[in-house]
Amino acid sequence: MLDEELKQLVLKNQKILESLEEKVSKIQRKMLWSTIGNILKIVLIAGPIIVGIIYLLPFVREYFDNLGPLLNLFKFSSDSFGSDLLNEPSRAVDTLNSDELRALIQQYCNN
Repeated sequence: MLDEELKQLVLKNQKILESLEEKVSKIQRKMLWSTIGNILKIVLIAGPIIVGIIYLLPFVREYFDNLGPLLNLFKFSSDSFGSDLLNEPSRAVDTLNSDELRALIQQYCNN
């Protein structure tokens, strides 16, 4: 009698272990695909950003190089933050009416 109960317990434990083994293998597969999906998300989001930075950097640099002379016309001292032009409107108007500024505007309008 005792031997038969032990056999039943062993069979029951074996069935439980098999079902646990199946569940663990399913969980492992889901974790693997989840990891692969997360890596693909990162590549699909970060990849174009990195490529865009690498590709657009020369264009942005050229753009700011072209705007350099125009920005130099409006240099403000770091202490006043442009308040000298605000206090002297005639100086601001003179800066806007300068021949250099007109030449730059003409150059960019012709391109």
